[in-house]
Amino acid sequence: MEATLAQTPRATLTGALSIGVAVGVYGISFGVLAVAGGLSAAQACVMSMLVFTGASQSDPEAARAAFLATGISVWVFWNLGTLGGALVGGGIGDPRRFGLDAMFPAAFLALLAPQLRRPGAPVTAVTGVVIALALVPFAPAGVPVIAALAGVVPGVLVARGART
Repeated sequence: MEATLAQTPRATLTGALSIGVAVGVYGISFGVLAVAGGLSAAQACVMSMLVFTGASQSDPEAARAAFLATGISVWVFWNLGTLGGALVGGGIGDPRRFGLDAMFPAAFLALLAPQLRRPGAPVTAVTGVVIALALVPFAPAGVPVIAALAGVVPGVLVARGART
């Protein structure tokens, strides 16, 4: 079983670059939307370079190598995508014409979709959506999204019930 978890360095690098390129395409949408939202190309790029996270799995040595390769690849391609989108974004006008306003949230949802198989996750998602939609008409911007985190509580309770 452990042999299936550890990857060869070449497979790790290939996987890391594949993820990096996909994230870079996603970064283009972010760059365009950031400029359309009032940021300069430089501000969008600095935000991308400084706000960066990642995760890894497998045995410690393979995890470290995979984390490093994937992290570098994602960071490089995300920032190249952000730069490209930010430079092009000012000249394309309304991002809605090209569907770029929907690309960023759609890609984010696609990343979250596999997580919905976990116990309690669908309850968390639905509860969070209901909370956010209920608050949108009268709450200040950003508050509905933060309040949607309360959806975690019923999700955790359902997940605990599934384990017993």
